[in-house]
Amino acid sequence: MNDVLEVAEISQEQLAGKRGFDPAFLGVLVPLPQLTAPLQADAAPLVDGTGSELKYVHFSVVMSKARRLARFTAVNIDGATLQQIPRKRDVWYFDPRLDRDHQTGPELYAGNDLDRGHLVRRLDPVWGEEALEAQEDTFCFTNCSPQHK
Repeated sequence: MNDVLEVAEISQEQLAGKRGFDPAFLGVLVPLPQLTAPLQADAAPLVDGTGSELKYVHFSVVMSKARRLARFTAVNIDGATLQQIPRKRDVWYFDPRLDRDHQTGPELYAGNDLDRGHLVRRLDPVWGEEALEAQEDTFCFTNCSPQHK
């Protein structure tokens, strides 16, 4: 699967206004994990200086600068309204809200047995009116981790 990887560009404007993980989604407060001081120092900052949480449709990601992979992800899943959206060809993108030096891209997956694994599963945030947008958001390299093919 990693022989041909399509990478597209996406703008900050296309990602603007996303709400990310909702800590009150379950009716009780379930906040994002709080990083210890050393882990917080390693959290990759957003280019606009507003913190380290990358917000997508129904999920959030915090990246590690050193590892260039996600430190953690958090997703809201509404099983009652999940939608079955067919998977087309995979088109991955870098998140422009984060310096590319803090993201691992297609070079990691070239010429070896590694494949791109979704951390937030492609189908989990695919519910509600924004289902298609949520699915597309899961194809960001910030939501990707190496897995054996």
